[in-house]
Amino acid sequence: MNFTALFNQSDQTTYAILQALMQRTDLTRTTTSLAADYDLTPYQLNKYFETINADLQTVTTGTPAYLDASQRGVWRAHGLTTYMVQRIGLLALQRSNLFIVFEYEFFYKNRLAKRDYINQHAISTPNFYLMTNSLHTLLANEHFYAATGGATNPESIIRLHLFELYYTAYTGVATPFAELNASVEPLLQCCADFIGHPLRPTQVTKLSLFIKIWQLRIQNGETLTADALTLSALPAESQTFIAQLQAVTTPAPSAREAGYLLAFLLTQQFAPLPDAALATTFPAVKPLTANFMGLLTAQSALIDCSRLDLDRLTASLNQLHLQLVTFFVEPTTFIDPTQMQFFQELYPGFDVVINAALQHLEQVSTTPLTPKLRVNLYFSYMFALISAIPPRAVNDEVFICVDFSEGALYSDYVIQTLAAFSHAHIVVEDNVSTETDIYISDYHSDLVDAPQVIWQNPPTPTDWSDLADMILTTKHDKTLQLVK
Repeated sequence: MNFTALFNQSDQTTYAILQALMQRTDLTRTTTSLAADYDLTPYQLNKYFETINADLQTVTTGTPAYLDASQRGVWRAHGLTTYMVQRIGLLALQRSNLFIVFEYEFFYKNRLAKRDYINQHAISTPNFYLMTNSLHTLLANEHFYAATGGATNPESIIRLHLFELYYTAYTGVATPFAELNASVEPLLQCCADFIGHPLRPTQVTKLSLFIKIWQLRIQNGETLTADALTLSALPAESQTFIAQLQAVTTPAPSAREAGYLLAFLLTQQFAPLPDAALATTFPAVKPLTANFMGLLTAQSALIDCSRLDLDRLTASLNQLHLQLVTFFVEPTTFIDPTQMQFFQELYPGFDVVINAALQHLEQVSTTPLTPKLRVNLYFSYMFALISAIPPRAVNDEVFICVDFSEGALYSDYVIQTLAAFSHAHIVVEDNVSTETDIYISDYHSDLVDAPQVIWQNPPTPTDWSDLADMILTTKHDKTLQLVK
């Protein structure tokens, strides 16, 4: 569930306007478009203008950020950044009455009297009950209790959705449940000892939040009714970790609850999961990987699979699919579809395989492929392929012959600059061959059949840009000829 669903209505509009401004490179929107998009009167527009500036003043440190309307009919943002929008989003969440009720419902309901909780927060009793009814309706509409990925146990589903909401709202902005920081430290150290190295900053952030939600749910009397993994299938080190975890936690969690934390470490790339345990504990993973590998090998004309680093690619795919079928969290980064075009043009063969894999996932995955998830998975698959497949394994290489009449100094300069295009799978030739796709020289040659690029002066940025377009076109044409 998107955390903005918990905002007060006015804050939902405020946040939407800020995001609309961020989508424009000049950080402007006309009042006419804002009024039409959000059904606002001139009076309401003025109120939102004041509210946004007040919020920006609250979250800004250093150089001020603000809106101005000095140009008639236009709002222009100054100094507005993604980070500021995130901070305003968290500010809106924390002042939401619905969020106050949300936290009571999931973290304090069974251990704190409703009257005491209401007295601790700036909310009236009638409003609290009204918000409670609204929350139950919202949770149903947002499918908050619906299974996601491999999570089918009701408590696992709730914890996963709580983690997703707090992770997207707080990460990079503030620390949630700061009062639990001290109690989390021994558990983080226990996890670091199990992993075998200090936790990276991103790991500390993610794991701290996971542990806090885990602890709060247990303290609220909400425990798991099914094991997250089969402990007997794991190596002895895992059993030792559970014992150590129980020793540093008060009160000590059950083996089932400790196993839940262990499952998070194993499925979120904190620690490796033995191959045998993967097949036993998470049987849905390997079929997804096998399907992807089948799609890859089916493109033998495009990709020389004998050159693949199969172990590396299989491990990357298993890890990706493991996350998808277990602790899946809706991605918030690497979700911009406009950035896909670069990779589609540069790696057209990979693009073919990835799109086929995504179509298969849409048919078999219990996790709906939302637009954001689809883009995120596209990048994940693309990076896995780029990391595991050497350029020579891809048959869409572009062969370029560099042959300047002025001699080696001129040719070498162009060759060295072409090295910057190495990600495009370029093979530089010192003579024309039957494979030559592009011929670069300072004079046209009737002896060359390939398309020719003639540079009689040092190439300009425009010349290089034109060559890059030519390379991409050649790669695209080759892919169309090779793909099945």
